Amino acid sequence: MNSSAFDLDVTFTGNTDGDILTPFSVPDYRELRSATTGNSDGVGFEIDIRNSGVDTLVATIMAGSGLVRQEQLPAPLRAVGRHQWQWDGFGTNGVLDTRILKEPSLSLEFLATGGGVSKKKTLRFSNECAEQDWIDIRIDRTRKAVFVELRINVKDGGQSGAGGLPPRGVQAMPRYRGIPANDVRRQKHIRTRSLQALKGLLQLGLKRYWSRRIVVGGASYRVQVDPVFATRDAMDDIDVRYNTNGAWARSSNPGSVRGFYSLFGNLVPEQVVYNVGWIKYGNGWAYIMPAAADQEFSETAAHEIGHEILSAYGGDAYSYGHRGSSTVVTQEPRPLNAGGVSYPGSGEIDLMKYYHGPRPPGFFSRLSASEQDVKSLIWLARVRFNA
Repeated sequence: MNSSAFDLDVTFTGNTDGDILTPFSVPDYRELRSATTGNSDGVGFEIDIRNSGVDTLVATIMAGSGLVRQEQLPAPLRAVGRHQWQWDGFGTNGVLDTRILKEPSLSLEFLATGGGVSKKKTLRFSNECAEQDWIDIRIDRTRKAVFVELRINVKDGGQSGAGGLPPRGVQAMPRYRGIPANDVRRQKHIRTRSLQALKGLLQLGLKRYWSRRIVVGGASYRVQVDPVFATRDAMDDIDVRYNTNGAWARSSNPGSVRGFYSLFGNLVPEQVVYNVGWIKYGNGWAYIMPAAADQEFSETAAHEIGHEILSAYGGDAYSYGHRGSSTVVTQEPRPLNAGGVSYPGSGEIDLMKYYHGPRPPGFFSRLSASEQDVKSLIWLARVRFNA
C-alpha cells in the first residue's frame, strides 16, 4: 500500500443562508428596504485533500433525468488542504431547473486521481422546496429567460341567472323597450362560456399579466409564466363562477392562512366571478357583452390569484393592503395624502394596486404585475438542500 497516497473527503457546508439556494439571490421581502440580502445563489462544499495533491478532480452531478453537470476542478483545488467549491444549481447546459434540484436521486460525486490511485466521494441529496410547493422555475442563462410553472387548483363554483329572461327591473327600464325583440339582450340568457372556457381565460390572465421582463444579476431576463391545473402541490383551491341576470358579484381570494388577517379573511369565498349579460351595479343595470366580460375576468383572475403570491412573499398586510395602496382590513383605497395612488398618466399600471379615479385609456394594455412581484416568483421557488 502506498502510504503517501492521497486521502479525499468532501462535506456540504451550505451558504450564508444556511442551506437554501436562492436563484439570483432575490432578497426576502423584509430585506427590500435595506437593498441588501443574506440570500445566496449557490451552495458550498469543502474539499479536504490530505497527504498529497491529486492530478485530476472531477465533480459530477447526476439526477434521475441524467447528467446535470460535470466540471474539471482547477489546480488550486487539487492541492493538499481544505478548499471551498460552490455550485449555483445550473447544469452544463446553462439551465437551472428547480424540479431537477428536488429530484430524490440527485447526487454529487467527486472523483480524484493521483499517483495511479482513484478515490471518490459521493453526496446524496434529499432537497425540498424552501417556500412553496406550488411553483417551479427553469432559468436559461443562455436565452436570458425564466420559465415559471404555477400549479393552480381551479374548481367549478356553479352559475346563477343563466337560462332566465332579463330581470323585471331591466324590463321596466324605458330604454329596454327600444331594444329590438330579436336582440340577444331581450332573450333568455344562454350561457356563453363553459367551465373549460373560463379556466382558459383564467390561465390567459396569469400568463399575460404576470409575464414580463425583469433585471437580475445586472442582466435583463424575460419571465414567462405558465399556469397549469393541478390538485397536488398546488395553490389553495379557488372557484370560478358564472353570474348573469343579477347583482354584480365580487371576486375575492383571501388565500392560505398565514397570519391574523388571512385567518379571518378565509370567511370570504375564494372565487373569481365571470359577470356577463345583464348585471346590476350601484348606479343601475348594464349589459356586459362576452368580449368585455372575458377581458375583465382574465384581469380579475390574475389579480385575485396574485394575492396568494403576494401573501406567500410579503405576508398578509402586503397582500391585503394591495402593496400599500389600500387599507388592510376594509381594503378601501387609501387617501391620496396617506399612501393612496392615482393612475399614472403613462407607462405601467400595477396589477395589484388599488387606484383612485376612472380607468385611463389603454388600461388593459398597460397593466402588469410589478417587477418586484414577478421577481418574488423566483424567491418562492428557492430550494432547501439536505445532504
